[in-house]
Amino acid sequence: MASHPKTLLTSLQKIRDNGLMTDVTLKLPDDSTILCHKLILIAAIPYFEAMFQSGLKESQEQEVELKFSDADTIRMLVEYIYSNEIEITEDNVETLVDASELLLLNDLKISCEDFFVEYTLSIEGESVKW
Repeated sequence: MASHPKTLLTSLQKIRDNGLMTDVTLKLPDDSTILCHKLILIAAIPYFEAMFQSGLKESQEQEVELKFSDADTIRMLVEYIYSNEIEITEDNVETLVDASELLLLNDLKISCEDFFVEYTLSIEGESVKW
């Protein structure tokens, strides 16, 4: 039987993918955009909660420009918000840690740290620069 949280996240992803009731557009560093829901961003990420509830200009605008990371990383983070799934690799772990620290995504940061520990332990006799 599917869990309620997983079913809910799947439904939210479908709603976003179909552009239903989206109320904010995230403009990425490569000038591409992602349609999102402010409520979901606020609920999932303290960074957006502060942004949208503080009276900053972004709280009134329908398009918010994001420059804190590269476009691919931001896309991955949005997918993570809507699915609770993310692929952490040796190529993206440092970028994801930086973004998770900025956005205050502690669960993701812990997952990245766990990945890094496992990755480091899997390398025999090699040193990994963090």
